[in-house]
Amino acid sequence: MLRLNISVKRPKSIISATTLLPILFGVFTNDARSQSNVGIASPTSLANELSTLKSRSAEVAKAMGALTAASNGELSQDVLAQIQRCLDELKDIRIRVDNIEKWIASNGKTPPAPPAADPKAPKFGLYIQSQYRDTNKVGGSNDAFSLRRVRLGATMPIDEKLSIRISADIASGTTTNTALLKDAFAKYEFGKPNGKALNDVQFGQMNMPLGFEIERSSADREFPERVAYNRTYWSGERSRGINAHFAVNSKTQAQIGAWNVLSQGDPEQSTIAPGPENRLGMSAGIRHYAKDFQVGLSGFVGERPSISTTYVDGGTITVNHPRVEREFIYADLYVPSLFRTKAFLRGEAMWGQDRIPLAPGANQSVQAPRLANKVSGGQVQLGYQLDPKNQMNIRWDQLDPNTSFANDVQTTWGFAFAHYLHANARVTLAHEITTDNAISVQKKYQATTLRVTFKF
Repeated sequence: MLRLNISVKRPKSIISATTLLPILFGVFTNDARSQSNVGIASPTSLANELSTLKSRSAEVAKAMGALTAASNGELSQDVLAQIQRCLDELKDIRIRVDNIEKWIASNGKTPPAPPAADPKAPKFGLYIQSQYRDTNKVGGSNDAFSLRRVRLGATMPIDEKLSIRISADIASGTTTNTALLKDAFAKYEFGKPNGKALNDVQFGQMNMPLGFEIERSSADREFPERVAYNRTYWSGERSRGINAHFAVNSKTQAQIGAWNVLSQGDPEQSTIAPGPENRLGMSAGIRHYAKDFQVGLSGFVGERPSISTTYVDGGTITVNHPRVEREFIYADLYVPSLFRTKAFLRGEAMWGQDRIPLAPGANQSVQAPRLANKVSGGQVQLGYQLDPKNQMNIRWDQLDPNTSFANDVQTTWGFAFAHYLHANARVTLAHEITTDNAISVQKKYQATTLRVTFKF
């Protein structure tokens, strides 16, 4: 029998025992739904359902425990509403179990155990992001409905230690009708995870392990796009190489990797074969998972290859852009419950040196060799979970592509509201205001995005 020990303090709560008791009593009282015939197809389907009900009831009970613990005995209307939803679901589970038990009694036998899951069965995933975006940026994207991402993916276990991950975006490119390979790597787990720390090695095309934002899925981010410094220097977020994670202990993980020096979507890489001039880079990092926060430090070193561009001035003139050092350091912080409230904090800082990437080819406006500059960037995001279905966020981010020059900083303030139709379905309304001092025509512009995200 389900038992809840909940104390109610009147000074800070409007909930009384006379309000709470009927709710708890309802869990143990049959209603008309218990008499419904839910229809059991077969002993095997019955066993599967019993297993599912058992797992789900444990999840709901855990959620209720977390709610009552977080409330410290003081039940607000919001907490009570969440508890009510949990109790309603437990009531439905109990009704279903009662009907199954009646079937067992009438047939005189216990249903067979559910079949074991095949450890080698592929796991498929899909998410879709459709949106309407409006901007007043000169030369910016059209104000239109579009598909921002349609991502298909599959993880295919080969055995207990080895698996393959493949994903593609079939709404890429200017027309959003082009297929683009995103992930394609094999993973070997040479040891069991130690808490949150992993012991594995990955080989292929995958996200760069720098900061927190590059590796975070676009299906989960609170804002429409990644910040400017990551879009500029790590376009596409991925490169090809090998990367290994090591569990230092149950709370600390280290990683080290070797890569093609340019990311998949870098303008100097995207139209040519991988690894121009045989340039490679190295990454390393460490992440610590504390009780109330996580913090990471990571870095990358390599050398950006040389390229040539041309411009026309009475004739075609070639500009050679030399090899430059490409170095980055990232520090990041995540606090999932700021001061033990419903607020959360994400922060990231980047320092390094590189040149602003430019596409090789003809008819460029660049008339002098582009060299490396000291660069910096950062972002701070504060979010607040209004209730289980509604969340609001504010984000500040900045890119300085040349720290020696004062008038080229790009700063963006973003505001976003998200409503969850379901755990895997979200509607987001975001408004971003950008000030870009490097642009002479229009230093300030805005963009509003209405996006719907579905995950399967």
